[in-house]
Amino acid sequence: LQLLSSLYFDQGRYQDVEELLRRLLTHFPSKKYWMQLAAIYVELGRYDLALAVQESMFEQHLLTEHREYITLAQLYLNGGVPYEAARVLEAGLDAGIVEDAAEGWELLASSYLQAHEYALALPALERAAAKSSDGESYVRLGEAYLGEERWEDARRAFASALAKGGLDDAGEVHVLIGIADASAGRFEDAKQAFTAAQKYPATAEMGKQRIAHVEQQRQLAEEEAVLEVYKAALGM
Repeated sequence: LQLLSSLYFDQGRYQDVEELLRRLLTHFPSKKYWMQLAAIYVELGRYDLALAVQESMFEQHLLTEHREYITLAQLYLNGGVPYEAARVLEAGLDAGIVEDAAEGWELLASSYLQAHEYALALPALERAAAKSSDGESYVRLGEAYLGEERWEDARRAFASALAKGGLDDAGEVHVLIGIADASAGRFEDAKQAFTAAQKYPATAEMGKQRIAHVEQQRQLAEEEAVLEVYKAALGM
């Protein structure tokens, strides 16, 4: 059966391989046949069945390697069930099977973000950023902090991204720093960040526009402060 399965595979007869693997699993259950069956379903474009096979292996505790957990998590994500992807990765990390490295933490963070579990994504993003070889994970961490309106944490994350380097768009990171500063009411710091963004062709115009916007924000803030003084004086 194994030899016939190999011959069918070499000929691209994947449907026949699937039938043989099912027979092998019935009479000679083995992890390798489960793995081969999942791979055949991928070849056939049946990702739902590939996921079902991998899920069954997970429930049977047959997944024992880092890459196997990563593959199952990616299948869950492709299938639109990110929370299950996160559950698998958490289990793998807790068991020490998924490596304590950037890849696993980044995938876990992506799973939680897709599941709209933003608070749960932050610790994973922090671990991923600390272990990543470049600053892109810090950018994602900063963006998540911006979404939570944690301006100081966002600014620190973006600064760490610039310090670590290897960024796809450093100018955009300066813009994000400016947004965090402006949101925190640090208008002069924001202008400096937007000025730095103008040094990059892709963000030069954006930096210029943002500086004008910061000036408007500052003026509004000053007017509101004056208004509050008048209200206090009038006992309002």
